[in-house]
Amino acid sequence: MVSLRNYLKGLRAGKAGESSKANLEQTVLHSELKCSQEALTRQNGLFSALMKLLPTGVFMVEAPSGKPLLANEAALALLGRGVLPDASRSNLSDVYKAYKVGSKEPYPLEEMPILRGMKGERTQIDDMLVERPDGSFTRLEITGSPVLDEQGNIWASLVSFVDITERKRVEEELRRNEARQAKMFANIGDVVAIIDAEGINRFKSPNIEKWFGWRPNELLGASAWDNIHPDDHELTKRFMSGLMAVPNTAGRLECRYRCKDGAYKWTKVVAVNLAHDADIGGILLNYHDISARKQAELEKATLEAQIQQSQKMDSIGRLAGGVAHDFNNMLAATLLQLNLLAQNETLDGEARQAIQELEEGARRAANLTRQLLLFSRRAPMQLKAIDLNQVVDHLLKMLRRVIGENYSVEFSCRGQIGLVNADEGMIEQVLLNLVVNARDAMPGGGLVRIHSFEKEWSAENCQGYPKRRVGSFVCIEVVDTGCGIPAANLATIFEPFYTTKELGKGTGLGLSTVDGIVTQHKGWVEVQSELGRGSTFQVYLPVYSGPVALEPALEIAKPVLQGTETILLVEDELNVRIVIRRSLEQLGYKVFDASTPAEALPLWREHGGSIKLLLTDMVMPGGVSGLEFTQQLHETQPHLPVIIMSGYCKDLSQSKGGMVQGIDFLQKPFSIPELATAIRRRLHCG
Repeated sequence: MVSLRNYLKGLRAGKAGESSKANLEQTVLHSELKCSQEALTRQNGLFSALMKLLPTGVFMVEAPSGKPLLANEAALALLGRGVLPDASRSNLSDVYKAYKVGSKEPYPLEEMPILRGMKGERTQIDDMLVERPDGSFTRLEITGSPVLDEQGNIWASLVSFVDITERKRVEEELRRNEARQAKMFANIGDVVAIIDAEGINRFKSPNIEKWFGWRPNELLGASAWDNIHPDDHELTKRFMSGLMAVPNTAGRLECRYRCKDGAYKWTKVVAVNLAHDADIGGILLNYHDISARKQAELEKATLEAQIQQSQKMDSIGRLAGGVAHDFNNMLAATLLQLNLLAQNETLDGEARQAIQELEEGARRAANLTRQLLLFSRRAPMQLKAIDLNQVVDHLLKMLRRVIGENYSVEFSCRGQIGLVNADEGMIEQVLLNLVVNARDAMPGGGLVRIHSFEKEWSAENCQGYPKRRVGSFVCIEVVDTGCGIPAANLATIFEPFYTTKELGKGTGLGLSTVDGIVTQHKGWVEVQSELGRGSTFQVYLPVYSGPVALEPALEIAKPVLQGTETILLVEDELNVRIVIRRSLEQLGYKVFDASTPAEALPLWREHGGSIKLLLTDMVMPGGVSGLEFTQQLHETQPHLPVIIMSGYCKDLSQSKGGMVQGIDFLQKPFSIPELATAIRRRLHCG
C-alpha cells in the first residue's frame, strides 16, 4: 500500500490526467478502508477472545454518562449478573452491593472505583465484600482508573477486579492455625525450638518469654550456645553433634540455660534430629525448667550430708564418752590413792614433791577427759543465771598468765548485757579454749581482744544462717590478729581431732569442745576469718529472763570434812571401790560396799535403818543404773541422801525417770577433799 501511494504521488508529479487520477485515488482509498476494517475485525476478535479468557473481571463505562461500554464474562460471573445496567448514580447501588470486610458497612458511593475513575482518579481496594443478586457473597480486589483520549480528556472509566475469596479463606485458615499453634505453645509447659546444623536458632515458641524472659525474635538467628552455661558447653555440643550424625536420632540432656536477667535455670532437653525434614530442617527440641527439682535434689544431698556428719559426730561422741568413762575411773582411783599417800606424815620432801607432780599429771589428764565429755555433750550442766562480764573479769588474770608474756588480753563491754542461764565452769572452759586458740594463731606474740555485747536477731537477719535464731542473745567475741583460717577449712574447724598444729602441739579438741558446750547451752558459734588478717569467734547465748536463785552458803569447818555416819557404797570398778572405801574410812565413816545394785540390796535390807547416805556409780553392769537403784531405795526411804558418781557424765535430767529430790552429782575423778565436802553438803541438806 505504501508503494501505491508513492506511485500516486509520482503521477501527480507527472501531471497525469485528472480523471485517471481521481479514479485511481478512489480505488486506493477503498482498498485502505477495506484493509482497516479487516484489521479492526481481527483486533476486535483478538480483544474479545482475550477478554473471554481473562480470569480478571473487566468493566468499563463511558464518562461522564456511566453507560456500560464493556464487561467481560469474568466480570459478569463474579458479579453474578447476565447483563450490567448503566452505572449511573441512580442505579450504581444495584450494580455494586459492596461492603467493608469485617464490619458489613456499605462502601460510600463516592468511594467506588468506577465513579472515581470518571473523575480522573486511580484507586485500589484490596478487599471488598460484594453481594450477588442471589444473596451470596464474594471478596474482590478492585482497581479503577480513568481512560483518556489523544487530547488527554477522560472519556471512560475502567475497573478490573480479581476474586480473592479462596485466597482470603486460606489466609484466614492459616492465621487461625498459627493462632491455635501459638495458644498451644503458650499453654504447654515446654519450650519448643529448632536449631539448624550450624547451631543457629531457627524457631523459639512464644512461651520462652514466660519461663526465661526472652522474646523469640531476640534469639532467632543467634547461636544456640550463647545462653548455655559455660560449664555445660562441651557436654551440650557433644550431645547435639551425636544427634546430627544420624537422622531421626533422639536423646535427652540436662543443662543450665541463661535467662534474660542473667540468672541460669536448669532445663531438661528432649531432642530429635529432623534435619532431613524440609519443614523442620534441623534438630527439633523441647525443654522445660527443672530448677525446682534440682534445688530439691541439692537440698536433699545437703541434708543427707548433714545427717551423715551428725551420725559421724554422734559416733565419735559416743566413743569419746566411753573412753572418758573408763579413763575417769582409772584417774579417780589414782587421785584418791595419791591423796591417801600425801596424808602419810612420814614422807620426806622429795616424796611429797613427786606425789604433787603425779597429782598434777592426773588432773591434766582429767581435764583432757573433761574436754572429751564436753565435746560429746555428755557433761552434766549446773545451770544458774550468770553475768558474762563478771565471768570474764574473774578469768582475765588466769588468761593472761596462761597465754604468756608476749601476749596481752583486753576486755571491753559494748553496752549493758543481760544474764545467761549457763554453767559457769563450762563458760570459763569456752573462753580459755578460744583465747589459747587465738594465742596459737599468733606465734610471734600479739593482742587478744574480748568484747561482750547484746544482739537482737530478727527473722530477716537469720535468713541464710541455719544456726541463728530470732530473739535476744549475749555475745562474747574473741578477736586475734593472727594468721587467719583458710576459707576451705572453716567448715571443719569444729570437728573433733581436727588441727593444723604440729604433731604433739594440739589435740584437736579445743574448738570442738567450744562448739559442744555452746550447743548444750542452746547457743551457737560464728567465725569470720581471712588469711593474714586474723580471726573473730563470736559465741551467742540466749538472754535469760527467768528467776535468779541465790546460792546457799556452805558451812565448812575444816579443810577436809569428816563424819561418823554409815554410807552404802556401790561401785563396779574394784580399784575405785577399794580406794573410795579406804578414803571414807579414814574420814571416820562406816562403809558397806557392793559392786552392783543386786549385791547392795541385801546390805540395804539388813542395815537400811543405819545407812545415812548412798554413794553410787551411775553406769553399772546388770541393766540397773545408779539412778534407778536410787529410785528403788527411795520407795522405802524417800528422804535418803544420795550422791551419784560418774565418769560418763550423762545429764541426769535426761535419765529415765528424771531427777529425784535429794540427789547430788560428783564428777569423776575427784579428790578426797571434794568427796568429803560433797558428803557433808548432802548430809547437811538432807
